[in-house]
Amino acid sequence: MTDNILIERPEAHPGVTVIRMNRLDKKNAITRDMYGQMALALAEADADDAIRAVVLSGGPGCFSSGNDLADFIQIAAAEGEAKNVIAFLHELARFTKPLLSAVDGIAIGVGVTMHMHCDLTFASTRTVFKTPFTDLAVVPEAGSSLLGPCIMGYQRAFAMLAMGRASPRRRPAKPV
Repeated sequence: MTDNILIERPEAHPGVTVIRMNRLDKKNAITRDMYGQMALALAEADADDAIRAVVLSGGPGCFSSGNDLADFIQIAAAEGEAKNVIAFLHELARFTKPLLSAVDGIAIGVGVTMHMHCDLTFASTRTVFKTPFTDLAVVPEAGSSLLGPCIMGYQRAFAMLAMGRASPRRRPAKPV
């Protein structure tokens, strides 16, 4: 276990578990250990009747830069090493309680697609969502090619998932 994933139960919000990625020096690039910890935290929260909702979060300026590529290369090279990744994706897809996410700054790759499994995502005005699947010559993961068009329409989903376009930066409205 590492401190790269923090499990918090804020006193101000009983019944809520916050799963916070805490690897800001690497822009919250997700390793197999982090996937395992998040899968376990989701499973425990789903089984605990006292928990009524879960929030996925990153840190200031960075939700997640996606997979830790060095770690992911090792996962791809060794059979059975993807079990934590698969466990996390299964827990994410089958989670039965309200699942929310809080995003500030960058969200890339799986740092985007996990939001498609959430019931509600809160994003700051400086958040940028980007899926570089085509750039990396990989297919979209976590059911995003199915969920994306349902959530944002076919054209936007194609632009994001196939063309790798970042979400448009929205500026706060100017006062009139």
